[in-house]
Amino acid sequence: MYAVIATFDERFSERVKEIWEGLTDVVHNEGLEPHITLADYHTLDLETYRNEFEKFTESVERFLVEFSSVGTFPTNGTIFLAPTITRRLLELHQSFHNHFTDFHDQPQSYYVPEK
Repeated sequence: MYAVIATFDERFSERVKEIWEGLTDVVHNEGLEPHITLADYHTLDLETYRNEFEKFTESVERFLVEFSSVGTFPTNGTIFLAPTITRRLLELHQSFHNHFTDFHDQPQSYYVPEK
């Protein structure tokens, strides 16, 4: 399984990790970086994907993201900060999936547009 994630600046990431440390009885994030998952795949041609990814990210600029609530994924109990859904976040997500349509192999994923 593969995942594509958007990461945060160092200051925000460190703050999230501090929160994780206080939740060690319920949160197991060892080795993970705070992130927003954009997509996931069962299989992936890494070389082809890497080339397309480099093209896509050339036009992506940093932007602010706010988090408005805490949620969970019911199938695995993952706890997450839910980002406030803004036009900029939706546009990034949709344009990402439009660009990588040929790689899409999980229509039931949590990370497809409109979910």
